[in-house]
Amino acid sequence: MALLRASWLGLLTLVFLSAGVGVLEAGSAYHSPLRYDDLRNHIYDQVCEGLKPLKQRFPSHVQLWMCRETPPLPVPTVSHVSNPESITVGSSSLLTWSSANAETCTASGGWSGAQEKNGSLSVSPATTTTYTLTCSNATGSTSDSATVTVNAAPPSQPTLTFGASPTTIVSGNSATLSWTAANANGCTASGNWSGLKTTSGSEGVSPTTTAQYVLTCTGNGGSVSGTTTVTVTPAPTPTLSLTVNPASILVGTSSLISWSSTNTTACTASDGWSGSKDTSGSMVVTPATTTTYTLTCTGAGGSVSESETVTVSPHPMPTVDLTANPTTITRGGTTTLSWASTQATTCTGSGAWSGAVPLNSSIAASPATTSTYTLTCSGLGGEAADSVVVTVLEPAPQVAHVIISEAYYNPDTAHGDDPGNEWVELYNPTASPVDISGWSIMDATSTDAFPATTTIAAGGYLIVTGTSTTANFWSFPGGVPVVVLGGSIGNGLSNSSDGVFLKSGDTVVDAVSWGSNTTAFDPSTASVADGHSIARSSVTTDTNTASDWVDRETPTPGL
Repeated sequence: MALLRASWLGLLTLVFLSAGVGVLEAGSAYHSPLRYDDLRNHIYDQVCEGLKPLKQRFPSHVQLWMCRETPPLPVPTVSHVSNPESITVGSSSLLTWSSANAETCTASGGWSGAQEKNGSLSVSPATTTTYTLTCSNATGSTSDSATVTVNAAPPSQPTLTFGASPTTIVSGNSATLSWTAANANGCTASGNWSGLKTTSGSEGVSPTTTAQYVLTCTGNGGSVSGTTTVTVTPAPTPTLSLTVNPASILVGTSSLISWSSTNTTACTASDGWSGSKDTSGSMVVTPATTTTYTLTCTGAGGSVSESETVTVSPHPMPTVDLTANPTTITRGGTTTLSWASTQATTCTGSGAWSGAVPLNSSIAASPATTSTYTLTCSGLGGEAADSVVVTVLEPAPQVAHVIISEAYYNPDTAHGDDPGNEWVELYNPTASPVDISGWSIMDATSTDAFPATTTIAAGGYLIVTGTSTTANFWSFPGGVPVVVLGGSIGNGLSNSSDGVFLKSGDTVVDAVSWGSNTTAFDPSTASVADGHSIARSSVTTDTNTASDWVDRETPTPGL
C-alpha cells in the first residue's frame, strides 16, 4: 500500500498521491481502502473543490494538487447619485447606482424595497426627498444617499395670438382685429388704437390709410406684445361694359341691352332710357327710330359712362321666286312648281292655282293646257309677285315602225377602228316580229341591203356592223341578231357630219343625222366624242327631231 502525505504551505495545501490506498486531508487520516482512481476523484472534487492539477512533477502514478484556500469577502461598496439634483415641481430626476461585493441591495428613505445591485430609476418627487440604498454581504453592509431638491415652478410667461382679417382692405372698408392671451391679467392697445383691452376679444377698425396695431398683455410671468398691420389700398376705378344685340333692327322688332360693371355701387340710365339701374343686368328695347342708350355707373373710385346705339331700319320689300320643272310637259304629264320667298309673312296663288300657300315649298301640277301660275307674297315692307308658264303639248303618236335606236360612229381605241367596228342598233317597238329582208341601210353616200330572212323580234333589237371583229370588243346580249356588212356601214360613217337612213324600198322608215348633215332633220344632233354614241332618250317616242336623241357616254348595244 502506498503512502499519501499532506502538508500546509502557507495558504496552499499540497496533496501527494501515489498508487495504492489511503488519504490524509489537512493532517487527518482517511482509513477506508480506496482504489487510486477513486482517491484522485475524491481529492479533485472535495479537497480542492474541483481544481485541476497545477503541475505534474512526478511519474505518472504520482500527482501533485495545489489548492488555494478561499479568503473572506470584503465589505460591499455602493455609489448612488441623482441627476439633476434640483428640479421644479412636476419634473423628473434620474437615480443611478452601482455596487461591488454586494449580495443584496435595499432602498429606504424616499423609496423602498429590494433593488438591483446596479441600476437606475426616474423619480418625480413633489417635495425635496432623500433616497438611500444599503448593499450587504456576509462580511457587512454599506449605505449611500442621493437627495433631489424640489423647487416651486416659476410663473408662466404670457402668450398672445393677435391678427387682422383681412389684412388688406380697400379704402372705406373694414377689418376685424382678433386676439387671445394666456397667463395674462390684462392687455393695453397702442399704435393706431389705444386703451385697455380684455385678454381675449375682437374689434372692427376702418383705417383710411395703412395702420399698425400693437397689443401688450401682462401677467405674473411677464408681458408679451403682438403687432398686426392693416394695409389700405385706394378704391379701384369703376369699369363698365354696355352692349346692344342686335345693333341694327327693323321697325317693330327688339334689341337686348346688356351691361356689367365692377367697383360700382349705383348706375343711372339716360338718353334713350332713364332711371336707376342695377350695377349689372339686361333690358329689351323696341325703339321706333334709331336711338342711343347711355349708362353711367359710380363707385368709391369715381364714375364711368358708356353709350350704344340701336339703328332702326324700315322693313325691306319681300322677294319671291317661282319656277316650274319642266316648263314643257306632254298632256297628262306632271311638272313641279317650286318657290322661295324672303321678308314675307303670307303667300297666295293665283292664275292656274289659288289660295294661301307656304312661304317656301313645292307641289306637283298637271295642267291640261298651257297655264300660267302666279304667286304673290306680302310682308311688312310690301308685296312681290312672280309667275311661270307651263306649256302643255299633245302626246306624240305611238311609234309603230322599226326605228334606229343607237348609232356608234366614232369608236375609241378600246373598241376597234373606223369604219369596220362602227355599228348601228335597230329596235322593233311593235307587238309583232318585222321581216326586214330586202330593206336597206345607208349613210350619206352609199347603201347596203339586208340579207334574206333578216327579222327583228317584237320588242327586240338588231345590230348592224361592218365586220365580225366588232363582237370582240362588246358583249352583245344573247339572242340579239348581228348583221355583218361588207366591211363598213355605207361608205363608212363620218365622225363630224353624216347620217344613217333605214329604208324599205324607196320609203325612208327612220333616219338620224349629226353634225352639219341636216338630211334627217334640221337642226341635226351634235357630234359626239370618241367612244360615245348617239341614242334615243326613249324608244317609244319618235318626233323626228334632234330632241329625241342624247349623247351616251357608255354605249349599250342590244340593250
